[in-house]
Order: sequence, then structure tokens, then C-alpha cells
Amino acid sequence: MRLITVLFAALLIFPTLTAQAVVIPASERLSDVPASAGTGLSGSYYRLPGYVPDVLSAATVAAKLVEPSARFTALTLCFPRCGATTKDGGPIEAYVAMNGTDLTGSANLGASFTRFSGALAIAKAGTYAFSLYSDDGAMLSIGNTVVAAMLKQQPWAGVTTSATFEQPGLYAIQLLQFDIGGYTGITLLLDSSALPTAALYDTGRLESVTAKLSASVPEPNSLSLLVAGLLGFTTLYRRRG
Repeated sequence: MRLITVLFAALLIFPTLTAQAVVIPASERLSDVPASAGTGLSGSYYRLPGYVPDVLSAATVAAKLVEPSARFTALTLCFPRCGATTKDGGPIEAYVAMNGTDLTGSANLGASFTRFSGALAIAKAGTYAFSLYSDDGAMLSIGNTVVAAMLKQQPWAGVTTSATFEQPGLYAIQLLQFDIGGYTGITLLLDSSALPTAALYDTGRLESVTAKLSASVPEPNSLSLLVAGLLGFTTLYRRRG
């Protein structure tokens, strides 16, 4: 209960992370960069029964649903395409078509919660710029560190932050987004470019680190999703307090 209370406090105090530089410690590394190229991240789309005011509320509602309305592989994190939104009401098939594949399930776009998860390969240690754009809110975490967040309802807007990786390797990545209707879209850029598919790994297709990834990025069928997805925010809150 104390943890959830802190998360709500963080939500109220820090609705948007602006140009906040973060460090991704070597301890959060899952493994070396795999020899084989990645095939994309796992995408889960939950159509919600009604209005939600922020990412945390959307995640809470989605955690209570038995299954997502649709699943797909995100070849990069740009939907419907980089820098664009689309009007709600249309089929998810069209929304996913340009930068996604392996779609199962079906839904019309509307009030929703979308979760992209898996692992990101960082070939060289150093500082990288992550630019996150969303309609409505979204939150990016790498390992247990929140890199960028715009948590509440908003029109299309973005924020750029920097993340310094102490070591190269494979890192758990999670991007959460919610939509309350009207238009929706999500774009994540790495050093001003779309994330390459080869650097994105689906948990289920990477046997060498599946167990460790599962522990880092739990399934969204319980409140563990909230704890995992917002753990970095708790750390940020405590450091600033």
C-alpha cells in the first residue's frame, strides 16, 4: 500500500519529466548483445471500458483484464508511423500495419492502454538521446529507470531526455501509453532516428535471457505491472524528496 501511495504522489508531483539526464547502471544489464539480430518488441493493446486520466490509472484497469484485445510485434516504436497520429475509431490493423507485424486479435482504436516490452541492445557505452512523443500520455523505462514520461492526458507532444549507459549490453525496455479518445499515436526516437528492429528483442524469442527478462518485465495480469513499470518513478521520487 505504501508503494502505491508513493507512486500516486510521484504522479501528482512529476506529471512530466523534461530534459532529465539519467544513468543506466551496469547492474541493470541482462546480458551481452546477442549475436543474432532482434526481431522487434512485444506489443499488447488493451481496449479500456471508459475514460482514464493518466498512465497509472490505465495500467491499473488493464491489469484487471484477462487478455489484451490484440497482440503484435513492434518492429520499431512508431505508430501509426514516426511523428504521426491517427483518428480513433479505425481498426487496429491499419494502426499497426506500417511498423508492426504478427497481429492477433482485433479492436477499434479508442480509450486504451498499450504496452511495448522486451529488450534493447546498446552496442556501445555512452550517452544517448531518447525523444518520446505521444497522444495521450506515455512512459519509457529501461531496466528499473524511468527515462522519459508524460503521464497525463495531452494532445500530441514530446520530450527529449538523455540516458548514459555505463556498459554495452542488453537492457529490459518498457514503453507504456494510454489514449482517452480523439487521436492516438506514439513515437520513440533514439538519437533522432527510429529504433532499429535489429536492436529490439521480444522476450519469448530470446531464450538465453528469457528468465531474467520475465523477472524484469512481468506479465500485465496483476499489479506487478504497476510496480515494475513505475519502479523508477519511485526511486526518482525518493531521491528528490
